[in-house]
Amino acid sequence: MSQPIDPSPPIDPARLERALKSLPWLEREAFLLKTRDQLSYAEVGVCLGLSPEATEACVVAALIRLYARLEAMERPWWRFW
Repeated sequence: MSQPIDPSPPIDPARLERALKSLPWLEREAFLLKTRDQLSYAEVGVCLGLSPEATEACVVAALIRLYARLEAMERPWWRFW
């Protein structure tokens, strides 16, 4: 059985760092606590003074912004036309 092909190319750490720094503070902190520190939404919420639902909304918003920013950084100028 063949391995599934991952269509996404590896992300340059410097590009990811720039995209993370461009996020609003609350979204960046929620995203990093959830992904880097592997805390639950409830634990992240306690750290940031948010409910678990609000924390999840912040993480989702961060993911959407990161995807859009990394996609925009990736596309060459001629693909914007």
